[in-house]
Amino acid sequence: MNDSTAEKEKILSALNEALAHSEKKKVEYRKADELNQYKSGLLLPRFFQRFIVGLILAFLFGAAFNRSNSIDVSFWACMTFVVLPVVFPVIWYAISRYNVLARYKQAEKTISALIDELMTHYTAYTANAEFPVAFKYSSPDVLLELISLISTGRADSIKEALNCFEEDIHRYNMMETQKQIIESTKEVADAATTNALFTAGVYFNTRKK
Repeated sequence: MNDSTAEKEKILSALNEALAHSEKKKVEYRKADELNQYKSGLLLPRFFQRFIVGLILAFLFGAAFNRSNSIDVSFWACMTFVVLPVVFPVIWYAISRYNVLARYKQAEKTISALIDELMTHYTAYTANAEFPVAFKYSSPDVLLELISLISTGRADSIKEALNCFEEDIHRYNMMETQKQIIESTKEVADAATTNALFTAGVYFNTRKK
């Protein structure tokens, strides 16, 4: 066994030991990934859309008013120019915004508690031995990917494996972004496109399908 082979075996052994430790919190790692995906998918409501709905309701109310003289004109004017196109969208927007922000804050709170728990688990390992990678790479899925990259010869060290991993993530994100733009253009020509936040969990979950 030459020196390079011995060094690779040593690296793989360290990664496998770290993997065994991290898998004790596999559920928590997955839950943190899922919550990050959920949080990134929360979008604040748009007032303009609700204003349009208010105008549509005003139009429908006006059509109904034209067929009936039982509604007082002053009441109709108030409903048409104030309540439906202005007050109603404002209230709807405020409630929607509050609900989205509440869900966002709750997700952040849960993620923060999970991160604290996972960090405690991570540091418990470092009390006796050095963890081979930084905390942000300590999930079982990432460690398995690093082991695969080294075992298959794509990388000879942890640093090289991390670089390959980051390149794979970046390439995947670029392809998904291009795919979303193409699909969005086909469905709605004038739709605005946004860059989605892809975590390692998204990368692994989508690749398995």
